[in-house]
Amino acid sequence: MKRLLLLRHAKAMPALASEDDAERFLTAGGRDDAERLGRFLKASDYACELVLCSPARRTRDTLEAVLSQCCSRPMVRFLKELYLADAKTIRAAVAGASDTVGVLMIVGHNPGLETYARRLTGSAPSFPACAAAIVDLTADRWSEAAAGPGRLERFVRAGDLPPE
Repeated sequence: MKRLLLLRHAKAMPALASEDDAERFLTAGGRDDAERLGRFLKASDYACELVLCSPARRTRDTLEAVLSQCCSRPMVRFLKELYLADAKTIRAAVAGASDTVGVLMIVGHNPGLETYARRLTGSAPSFPACAAAIVDLTADRWSEAAAGPGRLERFVRAGDLPPE
């Protein structure tokens, strides 16, 4: 069995006309939400072994804030193809993960994450900023697990978690 965590980045500043979208940074509230989600993941024992993350600043900052609250440090790979990726691209990234990894996290963007989660589970809710879907997959190989079906073990929105 494999476990997949799909994490949408936390709330970012709006893009300015003169600014590159990939360089948008988190709001203070977004950083707080990401830290809150990190504490939840740690308390719920949702530790991952590998993280595949979009290289956008807002996804990197979200990951940094989440991991700052966890005691384990997974291997992290930044994949340019995950920047604003569609569901098909996310599926390909998941399928390419090493089978030695039992728990994988993808940190990315909507609408691709939400679409992929729905295809995997048939029921994933909408993904607001800083939300995570924890999906259990029955296959033993990521190349098979990436296509599903999967069971939505839990869906959590940082905004629904109590502040520390």
